Amino acid sequence: PVYDERPYIEIIAAHTGVQTNYISPGADDAMAWWQKAIWLNDLPVASGFVSQYALMKKTRQEGIKVLLSGQGSDEISGGYRHATYRYFADLLRQFKLHSFGREIGHFLSKNPVKAMGDFGKIMMSTMMPESTLYDLESRYYRFEPFHRDFVNEAGDEAGGKLLRRIGNIPASRLANFLYNMMHTTSLQTLLHFEDRMSMGHSVESRVPFLDHDLVEFVFSLPASYKIRPPYRKILHRKALKECVPSEISSRKDKGIFGSPFYNNWFKGPLKSFVEDILYSAEFRRRGIWNLPDIHKRWRGYLQGNSRDAEMLFNVISLELWFRVFGDTK
Repeated sequence: PVYDERPYIEIIAAHTGVQTNYISPGADDAMAWWQKAIWLNDLPVASGFVSQYALMKKTRQEGIKVLLSGQGSDEISGGYRHATYRYFADLLRQFKLHSFGREIGHFLSKNPVKAMGDFGKIMMSTMMPESTLYDLESRYYRFEPFHRDFVNEAGDEAGGKLLRRIGNIPASRLANFLYNMMHTTSLQTLLHFEDRMSMGHSVESRVPFLDHDLVEFVFSLPASYKIRPPYRKILHRKALKECVPSEISSRKDKGIFGSPFYNNWFKGPLKSFVEDILYSAEFRRRGIWNLPDIHKRWRGYLQGNSRDAEMLFNVISLELWFRVFGDTK
């Protein structure tokens, strides 16, 4: 139920008259799709792209050859929560303290712990360039799953190339963030994976939000056309106001983040599958894994600590990639 957006889908379907197609996988279905998605991608895949594999498979089965994708809409118009941190950082840096005070209450969580975390991220975004923020996140907010010897051998290749590509362009904090989302940190990966999943099913996926004239136009607009707490993607909402029911255009949440893999199935029907990998001789002989830390994080995850859940998924995905392509050690 946490991942079920059918009520909103039905509102749109009733308003526009489109036909709906639903996919409701179980853990076994998703497990099979995960390995097939890795095969099509030639790379380990994040959890969201397993569902994209299923979507493209369903699209092909329904005889549809061309899809219009929403990729890029968040990146050009500040659809992610992290964009709002940069928006508030710009208000502070421009000494727009009245606007900051008026709008911050619409953004901060009612939960005091979460509110303190959000405020801290706003202050970090105010004081630090974009490249430093990404460096901090990669170093301190995610555990290192690889063995120290492997990290030392890989050297700068392990992540330095990406960090060097983070641009600190002479523009606002928000513009910097969106620029890097477009060119470095997010969209490039999303487009690569979507292209692999769609082409693997002989489906063409088009991206109208990335028409270069539209991208250049939206980047030229002031921040108020993109973010006005508690809302983001202001331009999209206003442009489609007459086409989309208010229940959709006035939504404040962006609720479906996370994955049933690590939020549900890894603790249930896929637990034995995961442990058969993490504690296997094959996994140990791989020689690249920080086994004590991975096993410690796995035990913590089973006890309710969800902080490392996504990284644990990524560890399993990389190990599956080795096995899908025949490197069994």
